[in-house]
Amino acid sequence: MSTNKPANGSLNAVRRTLALARPHLRGQGWIMAGGVAMMLIEVVMRVAEPWPLKIVIDAVTVSLGATEGAAEGQPGASVALLVSCGILLLGFVGVRAIAQYCSTVVFALVGSRVATRLRSRVFSHLQSLGQKYHSRAQHGDNVQRLVGDVGRLQEVAVSAGLPLVGNVITLVVLSIVMMVMDPLLALVVLGSALAYAIMSRSSGRKIVAVSRRTRKSEGQIANAASETFGAIRVVQAYGLEQQRGRTFEHSNERALGQGVA
Repeated sequence: MSTNKPANGSLNAVRRTLALARPHLRGQGWIMAGGVAMMLIEVVMRVAEPWPLKIVIDAVTVSLGATEGAAEGQPGASVALLVSCGILLLGFVGVRAIAQYCSTVVFALVGSRVATRLRSRVFSHLQSLGQKYHSRAQHGDNVQRLVGDVGRLQEVAVSAGLPLVGNVITLVVLSIVMMVMDPLLALVVLGSALAYAIMSRSSGRKIVAVSRRTRKSEGQIANAASETFGAIRVVQAYGLEQQRGRTFEHSNERALGQGVA
């Protein structure tokens, strides 16, 4: 039971995050559909890129005297064939780069809009809380949640989520291609991927736990800085700079220790 708690907690965190972002995706359907279309084009081009190289390698093999296996029925190498395959490869790479750029821009735009709306929602919610909460809460931590956490949500969605979706689709398509072309090689690759996924589960739990501790430490850093600068006149009037500096340094070193633990 205890070994499943971190995984279940991570899954619940993802579900809560999606539930928070989903209402703010309204009105973004068409632009998101365009981003998905560009991402699929990128995947198709990525899968198609090796084929011109395959044709060239088979042609060169035939020119060297091979007549069986993959080279059977393949014409020999020629300048026209090499130039055509080179142009085709450049075309695949160019289309993939354009599609990748467009999808990244589209999802970055959607992420920025969602982050802006979500940040306004969090700010309104914090303002609506009573004095009991604000008397106990750390103002620096609230600011960190408002600015840093929402920004990280956007960064994860764009920088990590988008490539992850594209890589998963590419993996599925390439797995099907490998199964058709060489089932034994496909089984070896899929077995290695499965072993890696199993071994990475424990490290994933540790990363989640460390991230949570680091997040709390960063909130303490923001709170120490907020308290100092919010009362900077008092701090300077009573010569408390060194004391406040030690407090900030302590929080800073704690965040460093928890981040690299």
